[in-house]
Amino acid sequence: MGMAVTRDEAVWLRKQHAGGRVVAACGCFDIFHVGHLEYLEQAARQGDALFVGVNTDISVRSNKGRFPYFHLRDRMRLLAALNCVDYVFPFSEKTYSLTLFLLRPSVLARGADASIKGFPEEKVCRSLGIEVIQAGTKKRASSTELRTQLEPGGISRPGRRSEYR
Repeated sequence: MGMAVTRDEAVWLRKQHAGGRVVAACGCFDIFHVGHLEYLEQAARQGDALFVGVNTDISVRSNKGRFPYFHLRDRMRLLAALNCVDYVFPFSEKTYSLTLFLLRPSVLARGADASIKGFPEEKVCRSLGIEVIQAGTKKRASSTELRTQLEPGGISRPGRRSEYR
């Protein structure tokens, strides 16, 4: 089970793992689903401690053009409850570059859809010697698709069967 901390605390805690292989991951994790879980589980297997940065509500709005479905404190609480996560903390910038510079992990784990989203952190990873890996499996769940189903007009009609029943 992980611990929710501030970014400053995460940077301090990272120093406590100086001899180990620290993995960093990030995302907004809005409407948590199995794809998120697989990403974090695989990321955790790449090192000794997993530090997860979560976009603040304002940075989600800036990046995606809408506020997240769930508030930052709820998204962080959910992630901290996972056995594979050691530390979870918020970050407010558009990219994870500043956090990587401050945290200096051994590894940055990127999700299965990373090639589609681009890689704004590439320069900082290269300059700091941070290994970049892809974690998780082929995208098979989407927060955006789930959100569409939950918003007005998108809710399934009663009696419609889910493929998972």
